[in-house]
Amino acid sequence: MSTKAEMFGKFILLDKIAVGGMAEVYRAKAPGAGGIGKIIAIKRILPQYSAHTDFIDMFKNEAKIALNLTQANIGQIYEFCEEKEQFYLTMEFIDGRNLRQILSRCSKIQKALTIEQCVYIVTQISNALDYAHRCTDKNTGIPLNIIHRDMSPQNIMISYEGEVKIVDFGIAKAESKIENTRAGTLKGKFGYMSPEQAEGLELDSRTDIFSVGIVLWELLSGERLFVANNEVNTIRKIRECQIPSLRKINPNIHEELERITSKALARDRSLRYQTASELHRDLSRFLYKINPEFTPQDLSIFVKTLFKDEIIEDRKKVIEFAKIQFPPVNDDKTHVVVDNTKTNTKTYTETGSAYDHSLGPAKVSEPPKDLILNLNSDNAKDMAIKVDRGELFKKTMTHSSALPLQQNRFNSHTQSSYTGGGYIRKESSFFKWLPILLLVGAVLVGGAALLKDPVKAFNWAMGFVSEAPIYQNKQSSVGKNQTLPTTAATLVENGRVTFRSIPSGAQITIDNHVVGTTPAEVTLPLNTRVSISLRRDGYLPYEHDYMGTKSIDEFLATLQKASMGYLNIDVQPSGSDVYINGQKLSEKSPIKKYAVQAGAVLKVMAVNPYTNAKDQTTVVVKQDTVKNITLFPRKNR
Repeated sequence: MSTKAEMFGKFILLDKIAVGGMAEVYRAKAPGAGGIGKIIAIKRILPQYSAHTDFIDMFKNEAKIALNLTQANIGQIYEFCEEKEQFYLTMEFIDGRNLRQILSRCSKIQKALTIEQCVYIVTQISNALDYAHRCTDKNTGIPLNIIHRDMSPQNIMISYEGEVKIVDFGIAKAESKIENTRAGTLKGKFGYMSPEQAEGLELDSRTDIFSVGIVLWELLSGERLFVANNEVNTIRKIRECQIPSLRKINPNIHEELERITSKALARDRSLRYQTASELHRDLSRFLYKINPEFTPQDLSIFVKTLFKDEIIEDRKKVIEFAKIQFPPVNDDKTHVVVDNTKTNTKTYTETGSAYDHSLGPAKVSEPPKDLILNLNSDNAKDMAIKVDRGELFKKTMTHSSALPLQQNRFNSHTQSSYTGGGYIRKESSFFKWLPILLLVGAVLVGGAALLKDPVKAFNWAMGFVSEAPIYQNKQSSVGKNQTLPTTAATLVENGRVTFRSIPSGAQITIDNHVVGTTPAEVTLPLNTRVSISLRRDGYLPYEHDYMGTKSIDEFLATLQKASMGYLNIDVQPSGSDVYINGQKLSEKSPIKKYAVQAGAVLKVMAVNPYTNAKDQTTVVVKQDTVKNITLFPRKNR
């Protein structure tokens, strides 16, 4: 398979992934230290828009607004740039499909999303909208009054890992403004407008809520809501706003869910949900009632199953992309290139001449044939579902030698390449002695403990052990500083994440380790997925899978009010591990007044860590009441 790529400024455009009326989107590689390129998306404005001065001015303003949006359910925009009079955005690359593509594939194979999956998707969308609608200028604190205006399945991305993200914030508004110069046109995708948008009235955040209501209705019914033989009749249907009963179309839909959907689709916006947080709260409560154990993994497996063939093909592309290297930097430094299994050193001393931007074959080792055959084998489709994408990506990168699996362990401005045994550097002889110094340090610091396992001691000193570091916490203003135990391999690259919640004071748990309360700054390993849990009395638990890709990031969660009950949990023998609906609690028994959602079905289980014996029970706690539970995991049953 041949891979065509081109240089665009400092980026390598790998392949085109989407084309719209205003821009084209590419998967691209951004340059990084040591020749390690990060995969991003580039949205390049089409030439006819780039030549329109008024549009570009408005688009710049909207891009500035979009840059303020840093939330897990919103596709991140990194920067707004210009290259050869062509404007473009650098964005987060979301490895997945948009909701329209997912629905089309479901229709083709006559398969439908479950009610839980539908509710979960819209819950995440409403959470993102709530954040955007409330967003303020980070410098002045003035509300930005952001409205998406184009909430439709095409602008809702579902990653292969089950993440739900809204894209094109601000861009829709900029595009609609330029369209105002054309008489008689309506803005926004037909079929997903609110009545006030179809009538050309002044819009507020409630127009996005109506559009999300349309998406929810269509997910649950499997049909289009406002569709006709032409655009004029579609607009007429929206203005009339006749909403068919969901329960008549699908009797399995609970009447509470139909009530939520109908309220989001109220023609009179004063009768509609007034904020996206209200919609998010009702949907979260409903999802918790019908399936409290639902996780993004349930959605991930479904999407991977739908697009298993495409995932296999894309992994072949990833192997080819790994071979593409950035052109040599125009300086007199020593560079290292990889040619098959040998490492050759070549010095470039170009001065005053521009290097060729054409991308020839990269000098990297070819992937072994057995890997390519494995991708084409009968079991490849099952692999797409069972094997995590990131792990296979790492595997292919190892074979191609294009990217090191270990993070660069040295803060240096020199260039290096990975050759299976470490990093080769020519700038300083100091690095020749560094492995020996590290080995000596390992022996001195580790002492007798490490000498019990000399192989592990040597590997650690040479940097071959890549255990992820445990998280370190710097509490911002609440609680005491906490630092969890760190492993030997703290050389893995880390990032700092500031955790905030509305309201603050929520307990932060990362992979079952309590690290503090919000607001807090936590050190996390980059490119490593962790499970985040936020808990605060009187609010629903907030669960999220997070993977940091930036050295400095911010995580903001809006906690939802809940009617609460309380559990007193006593376990004999004491000290056993306690689980509620499969979630391990950080506290050991006996546990007093543990807050839970009132009215929810709770599976409480105790596990004896010494015998692995279990005892469990199912309870429902009424609001503002305390229920006592005693479990006896004494012996295996």
